[in-house]
Order: sequence, then C-alpha cells, then structure tokens
Amino acid sequence: MLLEAADKLAEDGISAEVIDLRTLRPMDTPAIIKSVMKTNRCVTVEEGWPQGSVGSYISSVIMQEAFDYLDAPVINCTGKDVPMPYAANLEKHALITTDEVDRCGQASHLQIRSSSHAYRNSHARPRPHHGRGHPCQMAWSKKATPYHPVM
Repeated sequence: MLLEAADKLAEDGISAEVIDLRTLRPMDTPAIIKSVMKTNRCVTVEEGWPQGSVGSYISSVIMQEAFDYLDAPVINCTGKDVPMPYAANLEKHALITTDEVDRCGQASHLQIRSSSHAYRNSHARPRPHHGRGHPCQMAWSKKATPYHPVM
C-alpha cells in the first residue's frame, strides 16, 4: 500500500521516501531522524487507531530531536477511530487506504506552500532553512486539503 501511494505521489511530482520499521522496540530512531533531515517532512502511516498510536510517538520523537528540520507539521495517517468490525465489507472502510495515504502526502507538501506564501507576503524575519533552499522550489499538488486530509 505505501509503495503504491509513493508511486502516486511521484506522478504528481512529489518524491516520497518510505521507511518500513521492522521493529518498534528498539525503534530505528536514527533512520527516522535522518529521513526527516533529508526530506524535511514526515507522514506516519499505520492501520491502528489514532489515539495512543506508534505514529504519535514517532511525532513526539521528531519534535524533540529534529524540529528545526521540519518544513510542515508531522501528519499521522491512521485507521478510523471506530471499533474494528468483523464483517469484511465494513473492515475495508475502517482501515487506511492508498488514496488516504496519497492525500496525507499531498497535504504535507501543501502546508509548506501556504506557509511559504504567508512568509513571502509578510515583513517577518526570515526562517532559516539550514541551507536547503527556499521551500517554494518544491512541486505542489492542489488536490489535498491542508488540515485533516483523512476523515
């Protein structure tokens, strides 16, 4: 599912790096931080519920160890916050889909665009980008909504 979503994002001109965490304890935190430093974004994807999720823990680690490298908020893409149904046709609707992951990835890039636009039109002090270039040089997609892309 994640590789399909990465291919869809690539069609829109957005390069996505997929990290498959083989273990959660011990978690490969250096690989996550290295990816955030390289891409300046993070979208966590899991089939579990949003409350008490591994993605939330990853978000907190990124905020503590790599906050300065983020150009957009971390997006946690999870299953729906409903009890898991036993019927197969209802289970499909409770789990996360490739399209939802695609929308989360696009929303991550859309958020940086809107904040860059606000920065260009303000007289505020410029935000440092650690030599990574201005965020307006990225490719954008207009399909996603900037906040809460998955309901």
